[in-house]
Amino acid sequence: MTREERDETLAMLREAARDFCVAELERPVTDEPGLRALWTQMAQLGWLGVALPEASGGSGLGLAGAGMIALELGAAAQMRGFAETVAVGAVLAAQDTALARSLLPEVAAGAIEFAFDPQPHAQGATSSAGVLLAPAGASRLLLVDFSEGQGLRLLEVADPKGLHPAITTARSIDARVAGSALRVTGVLAEGDQARAIWAELNASYRCVVGALLVGATRSGLRIAIDYARVRSQFGQLIGSFQAVQHALVDVLGAVDAAEMLSLRALLQLDKRAADRLSMAAASTSFARETAWSGLMKVYDVMGGVGFIEDHPLSGMTRALVSLIARLGGAADCDSAVADFVRPGHWIESPDASLLR
Repeated sequence: MTREERDETLAMLREAARDFCVAELERPVTDEPGLRALWTQMAQLGWLGVALPEASGGSGLGLAGAGMIALELGAAAQMRGFAETVAVGAVLAAQDTALARSLLPEVAAGAIEFAFDPQPHAQGATSSAGVLLAPAGASRLLLVDFSEGQGLRLLEVADPKGLHPAITTARSIDARVAGSALRVTGVLAEGDQARAIWAELNASYRCVVGALLVGATRSGLRIAIDYARVRSQFGQLIGSFQAVQHALVDVLGAVDAAEMLSLRALLQLDKRAADRLSMAAASTSFARETAWSGLMKVYDVMGGVGFIEDHPLSGMTRALVSLIARLGGAADCDSAVADFVRPGHWIESPDASLLR
């Protein structure tokens, strides 16, 4: 596929995703039956297998394709399970092992949802028992667990009774899993290979989350612009005030830049470029900062209206803040960028065409 064909295909995918989200996701889906139905629809549309090879039932569009869908899912505040599942699927596809080949068709068909804890944990410890799950409707829930002692493992939630409700900003059916409810499905890698795959998985996941955050921030910006066009204060529309205009333009500029950087990083991951991990760290840090600062500026414009429970911005905030929390603090994201800057590993071969 030529670059022009790729760009056209990705643009068509984004347009189709936007049309679906506008038609079907007027409000975020949070109830179990609704989530199951939506997950099935996403599988039928080919979204869950978008980053998988065609031989495994996927579309072969890579993580860049997942990013296009994520931008629109983020705008619809529908962020459960997608980033984890497509990221793990893409990384498994790159391993080309018997275990991966057996799982990928189920991923594309919507039978499997993946989850993992992206935050680092102590050496020798297991992260699975502390993982925060957001069941999205798949019949099988698999956790990717990494520890220095046991390598990279796949654990399946074999006992649904081991899922315990967890109070989160999403106010939905998020849960934590008890260790007794898990069974080992397979070992993906050990030693240095496990660490390398884990780094690739985290980079892929965080980049797709970055696209979700960018989409959500752009949607919040639209809400604020529409409000500024009709809200009057001191006998004038607030959209005519220069301070309001400056705030909204600041958000717009940051969102456009974050979108380009996120898509660039996803393309670098697809290409297995030498600077892919540094690009992933940079795009994630910038997307997180853009989402948080943009959200605060949107609330400045909206005032108390944005805090109404049934207002679209309220649901958007709950979904967005939950994802931001999983990325860690701003200092954590900046430290990830610094890890690559210190040894001199940064953008090694920039390609301007990737920004188009």
